[in-house]
Amino acid sequence: MGDFLRRTRLESLLAISLAAAVFACKERRVAKAQAAEPPPPQQFSDSEPRLLQPATETARQAKAAPVERMTPVAKVASVAKSPSKLDSGKFNSAQACGACHQAIYSRWSHSMHSNSYQDPVFKEALYKAHYLSEGKAAPACLRCHSPTTVESKDFYGTTEITREGVTCDYCHSIGALSTDATGLTQYQIDWTQKHGPYEKSESPAHKVGFRPFFEKSEICAGCHDMATEDGTMVFATYSEWKASKYAEEGRQCHDCHMPRLSGLTVKDGLKLKGHDIINDHELLGGHEPSQVRQGVMVKVESLTRDGDRVHAVVTMKNSGAGHYVPTGIPSRKLVLTVSATQRRRVIFQREIVYQRVMQSADNRTLTEDWEIKLLSKRVLRDNRLAPLEVRRENFVFNASPDDDVDLAVRLNYIVGSGN
Repeated sequence: MGDFLRRTRLESLLAISLAAAVFACKERRVAKAQAAEPPPPQQFSDSEPRLLQPATETARQAKAAPVERMTPVAKVASVAKSPSKLDSGKFNSAQACGACHQAIYSRWSHSMHSNSYQDPVFKEALYKAHYLSEGKAAPACLRCHSPTTVESKDFYGTTEITREGVTCDYCHSIGALSTDATGLTQYQIDWTQKHGPYEKSESPAHKVGFRPFFEKSEICAGCHDMATEDGTMVFATYSEWKASKYAEEGRQCHDCHMPRLSGLTVKDGLKLKGHDIINDHELLGGHEPSQVRQGVMVKVESLTRDGDRVHAVVTMKNSGAGHYVPTGIPSRKLVLTVSATQRRRVIFQREIVYQRVMQSADNRTLTEDWEIKLLSKRVLRDNRLAPLEVRRENFVFNASPDDDVDLAVRLNYIVGSGN
C-alpha cells in the first residue's frame, strides 16, 4: 500500500473505487411489450468491509472498552538511544520518543500525520499559496501540517522537527484546549510534562500529565475544522461529527481512526512497566482505500423496463463515517458513474459529483487546494452524504426492447490537488 500511495500522491491524484456492479435486464424478446419484473435489490453483503461500531454503553465507558482490533505490533529496532531526560522548553524529535515508545512510533512513522509536511500534494499547494500571498500563507497552512512552527516560526522547513509534520511531541505537549473568538479550538502548549490519556503513568525521561480530552474528539478539532480569517468555514469534519448521531451516542473519532491495538506503550526492559494496549497512531483516513470502503456503500436498488424505457434506482449510504463523505479539503469528491450498454454499445451514461464547492469574493469557483484555504468566502453548493444518510438517484433512459441491457455502476472517491 505504501508504494501505491506514494506513486498516486506524486501524480497529485488518488482515486479509490468504492464499489462497482454490473446488472443486466434479462427480458426475453417474447416479453418485449410487457413491463419486466424488477430484479431483487442487491443486498449489502456481509462479506463486504464494514465499520465495526462499538456499542453505545461501551463507547461511553472508554476505559472499560475491549480492544477493538487485536493486531500484533511487530517490535522495531531502537531509533535512538533512550534519553535519560527529554529536553524541556522545546519540542523533541519523534526519534527521541521512538526510543522508548517503539510500537507507537512504528505506526506513526507510516501515517499521513508523519508525512503531513513532506506530502507532495500539500507542498505544491503550500508553494503556490506562499508565493501568491507574499509569504502570508505559511503560518496558516503549517499551523496544522507542521504545528511545531507555531512556536519555532520555521516556516521554510530548515529543521528536522518541522519536516516531521504532526509529530509526537506536539500533540503530547498539549496541556489544555481553548476556543478563539470564532469558536474554533486552539491548543495550549505545556512543556513541563508529556500529556496523555492515562491517570497513573510514570516515566524516567519526563513527567506525565493526565488529560481526559486525549480520549475525546475535541483534541482533533483544532485542525479538522478550518476557517478563513473572516470566519468562512472551509471544512468542518469535527463539527460534522459533533452534529451527528455518532457524537450523541458517545462514539469518538478515535473509534474509527485510532482503534485499540495490542502493543506495549513502552519497550521491554525499562524499570517502569507501561501498558499493553495502544491506540493505532497510523490514523488511517481518507487516503486509505480500505478505510474509505468501510464508510460508503453503493447498490442498485431496482432495475425495471417498460417497453423501450428503462428505470434504474441506485442507492448510496454513508454507513460508516461519523462525518460527511467526502470531508476535509473541499477539492475531494465522490463521483457516481452510471452507464448502460446493449450489444457492447454504450446507450446511456451519466456522472454525478458529490462535493462541497467554495467561491471567492469575486464569485469565482475555487478548485485548487491553496485558493480554497485562503480565498473562500461562501459555499456555492454542498451535496455530500451526511452521516448515516441514504441517497437514492433515479436514472431513466431509452433502450431497444429487443435486447438485454447491461447497467454498470461505479462510485469513486477522488483526492487530488484540485487541478
